[in-house]
Amino acid sequence: MRIMANFKNPAVVEQCAMRLLPFAEQWRQPGDLVCADADFMALLQGLGAYALNEESALSLLYFLALTANDSTSRAERCKALLLARLDAVGDDSPDMRSAFQSDHLERLNASPAQFQPAGLRLLREIVPEEEEPE
Repeated sequence: MRIMANFKNPAVVEQCAMRLLPFAEQWRQPGDLVCADADFMALLQGLGAYALNEESALSLLYFLALTANDSTSRAERCKALLLARLDAVGDDSPDMRSAFQSDHLERLNASPAQFQPAGLRLLREIVPEEEEPE
């Protein structure tokens, strides 16, 4: 699978995607849990810089951050995501920080449903297809 070559830790990303896909497909409304905090952090770290430069990966991560089961968990996920985005750029200038914070806040004000389709496409692309029995 070509996309896997872009990830910092493809094995971790694949394992997380396999666990998350069924829950992400079933998500319908805020309060429906899609992933645990540990899976979110593992996915964020496993995707590496790809997640911070590719819109489908950002959509997946914002979908997962916004579907956290409580406000504390949501805040921690959102903070980790912003810090990872800033760290990946390597430019800590006030202008860059302001631009990323503005984009981050705009995404946080959106509904998780806005990010679900792109996030699902990426998860489906990552999860290996089951082979048909012969």
